[in-house]
Amino acid sequence: MATRGYIERISRWFIAGWCVDDEVEGPVEVDVRVEGLSLGRVRADIPRNDIEKALDRPLAGFRFPISPELFGLLPHRAQVEVVASSGEALPMLKGRDSRIDNPHGQDIGKLAEMLQGDYIINPKYGQIIRPLKNRNVDEKIFLALDESNRIFEAQFSKKLFICYGTLLGCIRNNDFIPHDDDVDVCFLADEQGLDAAAGEFRRIIKTLTDIGQRVQFDSSAQFHWGLQGTSLDVFMAWMEGENLFMYNAGGTFSRNQIYPLAEREFKGRQVWVPNDSEALLELIYGPGWRVPDPSFQWRVTPEVRAKMNELNAIPIGDESTHTEIKDYWSRFYAYAHTTLPSAFAAAVAIELTEPGYVVDLGCGNGRDSVFFAQLGHSVIGLDVSGKAIDDNQARVLEKQVDDIEFKQVDVGAPHTLVDILNRMEEAAIQAGDARRNHVTIYARFFFHAVSEEEEDLVLGALSQSLRSGARCFFEFRTEKDAKGYKRFGSHYRRFINIDRFVEKATIGRPFECFYQVEGRGMAKYFEEDPFVGRVFLRRL
Repeated sequence: MATRGYIERISRWFIAGWCVDDEVEGPVEVDVRVEGLSLGRVRADIPRNDIEKALDRPLAGFRFPISPELFGLLPHRAQVEVVASSGEALPMLKGRDSRIDNPHGQDIGKLAEMLQGDYIINPKYGQIIRPLKNRNVDEKIFLALDESNRIFEAQFSKKLFICYGTLLGCIRNNDFIPHDDDVDVCFLADEQGLDAAAGEFRRIIKTLTDIGQRVQFDSSAQFHWGLQGTSLDVFMAWMEGENLFMYNAGGTFSRNQIYPLAEREFKGRQVWVPNDSEALLELIYGPGWRVPDPSFQWRVTPEVRAKMNELNAIPIGDESTHTEIKDYWSRFYAYAHTTLPSAFAAAVAIELTEPGYVVDLGCGNGRDSVFFAQLGHSVIGLDVSGKAIDDNQARVLEKQVDDIEFKQVDVGAPHTLVDILNRMEEAAIQAGDARRNHVTIYARFFFHAVSEEEEDLVLGALSQSLRSGARCFFEFRTEKDAKGYKRFGSHYRRFINIDRFVEKATIGRPFECFYQVEGRGMAKYFEEDPFVGRVFLRRL
């Protein structure tokens, strides 16, 4: 048999497995189908150590994400099929269900009708999108490009050039690429190095805001700019010595490969492109950029990943140091905010059927910590803000809440969290406390408030310290919330890819995920209704 592989997991969030073909060198593509309807093709090119050891094929895994919108359009008990490029259907791993269980499912005909019309499924995110090609928005886009460059040249003496998928479509076939649903533009910072370039980026944001432009932060090197009834995604690139970096890309490159910009015809209009567009496309997409690849997935090098971590650690806006992040939260908690427990705390409380220990990471004003203590749990609330900790300690004394303490902790020092967990365990053993068998790590709106490096440190500390059976309950903002309204302005936030987070927590770490969901309606606060993810883990 030339084709080998299995469907290993089907859930409401993704379909995953592995596939190789003995007659094909390199990764193969698989077609994911539900009730006979093709959702799209993905490449089986995720590294799998187990398959490499068994078959000497290091790239064999595949994963097809399913967004909440897509899941809502799938039928109840929908049959899943994954077909290799050879035409052979992959078997389901023994003992696993081959159906997606959507209790509120719809007839597959509605989804089929959408896909036969103007909509497609983006296989990178499992989202149902209406691409630019099908939206008749060319006039708005080119007006927005012209206006953005008039403003940029007047204010900053430089022009924006198209980049990423927009540049790819322009150079490759003079059209938007099939899966593109946004317009990407970029500028190269005058300043050298990430910190200096990020400062330039913040000055640009402030200037645009001061002159009344509608801009919204995404990261310290990307913002969304509303113009002419549409929106541009504006990225910053920057130089470090002989290397150029931009979102998810980087490598040896010279400034004169960007400037002077060149004019190029795009769908009958003139747009600005880099001086060496083909070299930039190769830097971003690799040497195969000329061949359309609907299954393209980012494969970021360790060097670029490290640079993205540095970027994510820089606060958005005027706060540029870790100390200033602490100051922000101290200022935040100096004002009265609700002391009622969050909706997430109420959801987690249902899971905690036995009294136990609860560690509240990023406890803030302590409202959820107090709630868990009042339910009979022994609670430790941890936060970087000394103001929050002082106020919480005073509040629990006033309310006479028992078995709760608060500590000021910087998670950037991982040994601190390890020490706290170890001391908690030792004290429980010495006291003969049966609750030590029920340890819960609770983190609401914590992970998106720290850098990815700190996220890794925390997951490592939990892996090291927690006993088998301990559970973790996490809620955070996801990538889909980047463009949404924020009641508390543009302080530092890192929008998280929930699938990648789960993979980081469970691959190579001793955790299993027993619940995962993403959507709106779970963390509504007045007029803000963010996209959040909830992830529940169990220590193996």
